Amino acid sequence: MTNLNMALETAHGVSSASELISFNKIPNEIISTILLLSMPDHKNDDLPRSVSMVCKRWKDVVFSTPFAWSNIHITDYSILPRIRRCLERSRNVPLLIEVATNVVQHSSSFLEVVRILAPHTDRWKNMTLAMDHRYASWNLWLKLTNGPGASYSQLEVIKICGTDLYVDEERRSMDILDMPRLRSVDLQCVPSAFLRPFLSPTVKTIMLAGIWASTDVICHAISHCSELASLSITGCHLPESITIPRSSTSLFTPNRDAGEYIIFPNLTNIGFGGSEWNDFFIRIKAPSLNGLTS
Repeated sequence: MTNLNMALETAHGVSSASELISFNKIPNEIISTILLLSMPDHKNDDLPRSVSMVCKRWKDVVFSTPFAWSNIHITDYSILPRIRRCLERSRNVPLLIEVATNVVQHSSSFLEVVRILAPHTDRWKNMTLAMDHRYASWNLWLKLTNGPGASYSQLEVIKICGTDLYVDEERRSMDILDMPRLRSVDLQCVPSAFLRPFLSPTVKTIMLAGIWASTDVICHAISHCSELASLSITGCHLPESITIPRSSTSLFTPNRDAGEYIIFPNLTNIGFGGSEWNDFFIRIKAPSLNGLTS
């Protein structure tokens, strides 16, 4: 970093003197930084591969910059060979991964995606799964990626989106996952079984939408997030046609008359949709709360 700072100061001095600097004299560290800043939203190897074709210098820089290959977006089975190249060229840097719905709709491609990504769980930093309604796919994903040796030590952000999940599957239990750095969780239209594994004490931001669960179940799951700073709940409900035993829906029900609350000392923003969440809101105590939307 010291050499990079010196190089930047030198380049700034030259530009201030209205002098031109040869491209060949710019340090690779600066070129690499320019490369990363110019492609924040690139997916897979499209942009870095194109840049590498400009000239030998750019090619050398691109192939020696692991972060240029760390943003992986899987939308189609045909691009999996390119994903393998990205995983190889990104070396050991953290990965930003998004798996889109049309991959999951075909079992063969889904299994191949899991086989490719599972060995790299210790590099996952940001994971987005946009999957279909088949609960078997969710269980299979977790089974194959949470096997012996699996580690989520770098995972900070997780987003899971499902649609039309079968309610009769929602009571299946899931193991608690060890994610020591997890800070942001976004769960949309998934069974309530997905709440507890991802809501750990380190989580600071929670967004829940369309969760098939009672307020008690959600209240209990969120109570584990002692560092929570921002909470958003919309469209979560328990259908009237579904009956869940009392023991399952009353996991945590604070007695306000006895002074019992779920205390979130760092919670500053909360938003919820629907009057049914009034009961949830009165169960929490947040001394730092400064924003409320409903």
